[in-house]
Amino acid sequence: MKLIYEATISGEEVHTAGVTAPGEFVKVFVSGWLRAQGKDRVLGFRVNDISSGYRAYALQNGNHAEGRNDETCFVLGRTGWLIDAHIGVEYTFFRTSVSPIITGVGQTTFWHDTGGAGSLFCGDCRGALRIPADLHQISFWGNGGTFDGTMKMYNY
Repeated sequence: MKLIYEATISGEEVHTAGVTAPGEFVKVFVSGWLRAQGKDRVLGFRVNDISSGYRAYALQNGNHAEGRNDETCFVLGRTGWLIDAHIGVEYTFFRTSVSPIITGVGQTTFWHDTGGAGSLFCGDCRGALRIPADLHQISFWGNGGTFDGTMKMYNY
């Protein structure tokens, strides 16, 4: 794998990364702290500034279990219980020159440090999107709140 992007994110709601020489596989890692600001927050990835047409889902288990379908992003899951969360994400995008479809698969962990035992959401997430051009941008996206952490992308 070759590192193609690395950033420290500080207090952002959306973080956008340019993808240079993406190849057929792009692996994204995100780790950090999401401040939910008293609301339930959904997180995901958007590509090339596209905000509709996704076919994506996230299945979360742990202290609570649920499934979520989404058409606005490659959905990663939600924070839950209106509280802040430490999150860890590993997600891979797949794109070939013979198809206009980009697909993705990933794993997430949302840890809610509520004191004592805390609570945990662990997720499996997958999605697909038809895109008219090459993959040139990936945004780590949320429907509010702010994020502090790190994002790294690799291609191979």
